[in-house]
Amino acid sequence: MNYLIYLNVLLIPSYIFRFELCGIPTNVFEIAVAITFIAFLAVQIAKKKKIKINNVDWAIIFFLFFAFLAILISPDKRAALGIFKSWFIAPSLLYFITKETIAKKDAYKLAIPVFISLMLVTAWAILQKLGIISTLFYQVNDLTFNQYLHGNVRLFGPFGSPNYLAMFIVPSFFLSLALFSKIKNVALKILFLLLEVAPLVVLYYTKSRGGVLALGFGMVIYVLVYSLHKFNIYKSLNLRAIITSIMAVLTFLVYAFGFYSPNDHARREIYRYAWQMIKSHPVTGIGLDNFQGEILKLSAGNISFQQNILSYALHPHNLFLAMWLYVGLGGLIAFLILILQFFGRAFHSLHDKMAIFPIAAMTAMLAHGLVDTTFFKNDLSALFFITLAFVIIINQNAEKNPR
Repeated sequence: MNYLIYLNVLLIPSYIFRFELCGIPTNVFEIAVAITFIAFLAVQIAKKKKIKINNVDWAIIFFLFFAFLAILISPDKRAALGIFKSWFIAPSLLYFITKETIAKKDAYKLAIPVFISLMLVTAWAILQKLGIISTLFYQVNDLTFNQYLHGNVRLFGPFGSPNYLAMFIVPSFFLSLALFSKIKNVALKILFLLLEVAPLVVLYYTKSRGGVLALGFGMVIYVLVYSLHKFNIYKSLNLRAIITSIMAVLTFLVYAFGFYSPNDHARREIYRYAWQMIKSHPVTGIGLDNFQGEILKLSAGNISFQQNILSYALHPHNLFLAMWLYVGLGGLIAFLILILQFFGRAFHSLHDKMAIFPIAAMTAMLAHGLVDTTFFKNDLSALFFITLAFVIIINQNAEKNPR
């Protein structure tokens, strides 16, 4: 089972290879998860094992419940069902299988497939930068990629935009560092670090300010938590209060001083319309796959917006606004509970240095989520749930052996 799970994690970017099975749109990653889930159930039944449901699992169940309700208010039920399957069910199934199967001693091994997939995506982007390869099969007929390929080149790799590439690279980078902590050979350590420079170079060429923001947030928290762990002083400090304060100050700085490029006018306009949607639908939200339709109606009298910005307004460009709008207030609350549960369990497990890496990865996802939508995509939701599973695996051991 472990190797099937590692294969699933490796295949997270393979969602780009899409096809239909019995008339149902799917992709390589989803099929891999489905096969693994069937195998998992067979093992559970054969061994007569019971699945343990913890508080995080219940929060996920409620989160999925509100996501399912969002289908009911979505104008395009077929598209909404596809989103529910791809962005909620498949990654959450992988989470449940992973946290029930992987032992604490093997938690770091989750970093191996993350590292390999990160290197493959990085290699693709570098070859793209060198002009050796261009657009993928699903990108060829999309004219929006021309703006990245000509003139002021921004790398986008196998994904839909440079920002999507950045959103994949940064949390994968922090998760993959868990592998470095287990390498003993000095030469291999040096080689690993040299390889890890490559995705950071690619990140630079995405020219994604959100990606750099995420890397900065993640590095601050990584260095802080690593230092406290190394000098064994985290026990005497209220680490949650410290990190919360740092995050609050950094977030304030982002919103106070971070919106000055010409593109930020478009982002502010999108935020304004997103807030109008929330005011109109404060409890239920607008449903799945409905943001651009709603913003099209709200901006009917704004010709400049519709001509210059609408094509980029696929999402609210803020994770928390997107949660509220897509899965309603209940879904947003369930998501926030998940985040609180994650950090609570992560800090409880800080005696284990493995906790440092998912903390940094989750921090990066949330930081980038201040200026973009870092969950509502196949690979991004999968990374979120794998990061969550990483901490649960470590924390289960902490519960058995409390300090």
